[in-house]
Amino acid sequence: MITITDNKGLMKIKGQHSVCIEPKQGICRMHIRILSGELRINHCCYSPDGGTWLESPGGKRQAHHDVSSGGVRELIFDIRESFGRKDKLMIVNPHFLKICEFEYEIM
Repeated sequence: MITITDNKGLMKIKGQHSVCIEPKQGICRMHIRILSGELRINHCCYSPDGGTWLESPGGKRQAHHDVSSGGVRELIFDIRESFGRKDKLMIVNPHFLKICEFEYEIM
């Protein structure tokens, strides 16, 4: 897994690898444009049971966003804390043999 620290960039994910984004707490806007392939963005909350970020967000916050090519898409996330740990966004390439290339900007 790769952790993104920049708020803007171009990424390529080969196979079923993932990228972790640790945005600031509060409302997070992400503009994303798929250049090739498709991806899934998972909004993950901390779970003390396993000490991982595998829990889905509570309330009416959406847990998964599937994104494929076709223009710029704006996604909005409400980043909170669970058990004292900030939520994370995981970008996953759902295809084992395909490459996903995308541009992103986090505001």
